[in-house]
Amino acid sequence: MKIKSTSRRRVTLGLMGASVAGILPSMVRAESGYPARPIRVVIGFAAGGGADAVARLICTSMSADLKQPMVIENRPGANGNIAADVVTKATNDGYTILYNTSSLVISPHLYTSLPYDIKRDLLPVAEVAAIPLVLVVSPRLGVKSMQEFVANLKANPRKLNYGSSGTGNITHLSAAEFLRQVGAKASHVPYKSEAPAVTDLLGGHIDFYIGNANTLIPHVADKKLTALAVTSLQRLPSLPDVPTLDQTVAKGLEMVAWSGFMVPKGTPDAVIAKLASTAERVLKTQTLRSRIEETGAMVRWAGTSEYGRILESETDRWGKAVKASGVRPE
Repeated sequence: MKIKSTSRRRVTLGLMGASVAGILPSMVRAESGYPARPIRVVIGFAAGGGADAVARLICTSMSADLKQPMVIENRPGANGNIAADVVTKATNDGYTILYNTSSLVISPHLYTSLPYDIKRDLLPVAEVAAIPLVLVVSPRLGVKSMQEFVANLKANPRKLNYGSSGTGNITHLSAAEFLRQVGAKASHVPYKSEAPAVTDLLGGHIDFYIGNANTLIPHVADKKLTALAVTSLQRLPSLPDVPTLDQTVAKGLEMVAWSGFMVPKGTPDAVIAKLASTAERVLKTQTLRSRIEETGAMVRWAGTSEYGRILESETDRWGKAVKASGVRPE
């Protein structure tokens, strides 16, 4: 499907000078008065999930600061691609923005044809949060540390199995990358979503899983699952006794489901700057930071330029992970 460019029409200097003089001030006034109406925030995952919960907390605070509602629109499906496509087709005036997750940079390596292109059709605003993953095992394995778990994996190649929320999902690729880093092998059991994977792990039908912290922490607290490591470089406040992969068996390895805001290509720089500065301001408040941490996520800030560089490096990184995992693009 061919995407038509939604970039702003450029005004050519030297033609109709008087008209240009009248147009430019009106454009400046329009942008300086942004936002003048509610902002639609499209997210590619269902309401109630980890990414949705964090997005709603951030958007509620930003709404109060901007004095305009930021209305969440859930468009789940296709690993976030449906939501991204909706935003690339929207008017580039700052009133439709994308709350994207790291799936955005994984999708180009999983699908042979996408209706949009990240570089061509979207612009970064800011990275705002990350949901660390947690490596949990079934208590029936009887392991209490990452070192003990890796030794078990190496002594029993491919005999242990791990679940994922779907082939090519970050829960699959993170497990594959972990196994590659420690030099171990295990069997992959893909599920259609996180819920059935966790259910089977609780039932002892699979041995381990690397999934979203906010989903797994309640089961760890109830001692129904054993948390061996978190995938961020820092320990989680909600799991202070659980070490990181970096501290145990995989030095320097970090795998988190990060998220941020993006807008259609051609959105005015002033609008992007307004959204980024507002997000940065509200994320500095301790109340919001604490509420985000309570969900199992954490604030992770990167401004517009830095977020652009992160998107490029993460696209390359997860491309290599997809290739190493053996997943074939659909």
